[in-house]
Amino acid sequence: MRWVCLSALMLAGCSENGAADLAGTYAGPGRDRLCIVKKGEDLVVGAIVYGQGDANCTFRGTGVDQQIATKTALKIRPTGDSECEFRIDGNPSLLTLHASGSACNYYCGPGASLEGKTVKRLPQRETVNDFGGDPLC
Repeated sequence: MRWVCLSALMLAGCSENGAADLAGTYAGPGRDRLCIVKKGEDLVVGAIVYGQGDANCTFRGTGVDQQIATKTALKIRPTGDSECEFRIDGNPSLLTLHASGSACNYYCGPGASLEGKTVKRLPQRETVNDFGGDPLC
């Protein structure tokens, strides 16, 4: 049985690993930030990324873990929205953000986009706030 789990870890990871390992704070260029916090069985995900000036994309939602080959991906549904779905993929040290569908445009101001933004894990957690100063995670 250990061999089965070890093989699975090498290929895609056992179910205890994956998205839960992504918990932490991530930073991109400038003020771009993303946070992932494990709360019970849920992963709370929040992000703010900037375009020109103070134009930004901001969302907060619940992440659902998916294993895709050897990469971990999170599907995130913003709180209270069933039309938009964000996706984060990568590994525990480097993540890339994606938006799925035009319904996600609601979360971005003019001149801002989160599509393809890459963020790196910070060595320690920090608070990630929206533009108004409220915590996202």
